[in-house]
Amino acid sequence: MARLRQRLGIMDTFQLVPYRTHGTTGKIYLSGGVLEDEKLAASKADNLFDKLLNMYKRFETDEVPGATVQLNLPGEQQQATTDKEGYVVL
Repeated sequence: MARLRQRLGIMDTFQLVPYRTHGTTGKIYLSGGVLEDEKLAASKADNLFDKLLNMYKRFETDEVPGATVQLNLPGEQQQATTDKEGYVVL
């Protein structure tokens, strides 16, 4: 579905969701997921329907396969591509 939307030019903006990472002075391990940004906007004035809709959007994610993620560190640049489920590891 993501490829169809990309070909039609109707993709949403993306959101990079980082996961817990670790590293040493010589190496860093980063992982995360690239999702379409659902632009959730919750407020105290939301009615029950708005709250249920926002809850649904939080659980139903649209992963972005094939997205290029770039990491810029002092003196180094790394790139990786997301897998078919939108996950990336650098």
